[in-house]
Amino acid sequence: MKTHHCFRIPQSLALILPWLFSLGALNAQNVNVSNQTEMEAAIVAANSGTITSITLTANIALTSALTPIAPPSATLSIQGGGFTLSRDPASPTAFRILAVYSGSTSVSDLTISGGDAALATTSGLGGGIFNSSPSLTLTNCSLLNNVAESYGGALHNEGFATLNNCTLSNNTANWGGGISSETSMVIQSGTMINGNQSLLLGGGIYNSDTLTIDASTITANNSSGSGGGIYHSTGTLTISNSTLSSNITAFGLGGGIGLFNATLAVSDSLITGNESDAYGGGIGLSSGSSAVIERTRFESNISDLYGGAIYGSESIITILASTIQDNEADSDGGGVFVFDTELTINNSSLSGNQ
Repeated sequence: MKTHHCFRIPQSLALILPWLFSLGALNAQNVNVSNQTEMEAAIVAANSGTITSITLTANIALTSALTPIAPPSATLSIQGGGFTLSRDPASPTAFRILAVYSGSTSVSDLTISGGDAALATTSGLGGGIFNSSPSLTLTNCSLLNNVAESYGGALHNEGFATLNNCTLSNNTANWGGGISSETSMVIQSGTMINGNQSLLLGGGIYNSDTLTIDASTITANNSSGSGGGIYHSTGTLTISNSTLSSNITAFGLGGGIGLFNATLAVSDSLITGNESDAYGGGIGLSSGSSAVIERTRFESNISDLYGGAIYGSESIITILASTIQDNEADSDGGGVFVFDTELTINNSSLSGNQ
């Protein structure tokens, strides 16, 4: 059961309300903001249903957490204008940048940087953004250098989130260095997830529900455990027209993608240059997982033990019209290695694997 939040206008913001009126913001349903006090007042006004659009006109460095976003019904639009909303590195307090609790919110052309989701203050969820709303859409946004002590260095999702042409880079968490998602999510339209790190599972993404990835790139992420690029447990992961490259798991399953008791569908994609110190340089499946792989190329993936391109244990794997070339495993199965797994390969090419 989700908690409904009520927000009162803090006394310290009373002086800002005349500023809102003087700009005509309450009539125009839009307000421009250039500092933390104005940003805070605008969010409070949005939560009361007074305004529906916030536009940044300058970089804003936060010294404390903002009020969570919870518009009552109408869509709230936050237009970044190419500016940055960040945590001031001099702030002694750890806090995330944005929390979105309810309503429908779209964020565009904004960089979110330096958030720090500590266990003590935010349960360690979502260093850049925490979302539990039914609709959060990020377009042309960058989430950079955020940290979460638990899940989702850049973004933790418990609602529904869509990423369009976004960049998530250099974020860190225990689970999901870039993203962790417990509910449905869509990543598409040129989104780049690169250079993120997890201390446990899912260097780029940790997912435990339905996730769709299209026309996007997952690259150069690393995980100390399984899923250098993506760790996926339960639910369905669908990947199309995308690239997974140069992701690394230090020890575990799947340099590119690691699956545990989950379903995967991959089509028209490239999986290249990923590495696992154990099982499945490109993709590793275990414990009742299943995968259908179509028209996809596996190239130059490496496993230090089994399955240079693909490893399967207690799983079902179907490979159709795909290419598996020049992959390497130090122990066995340079191309594909399976154990107690149903494997079907049709109309595919395997060559140069060792």
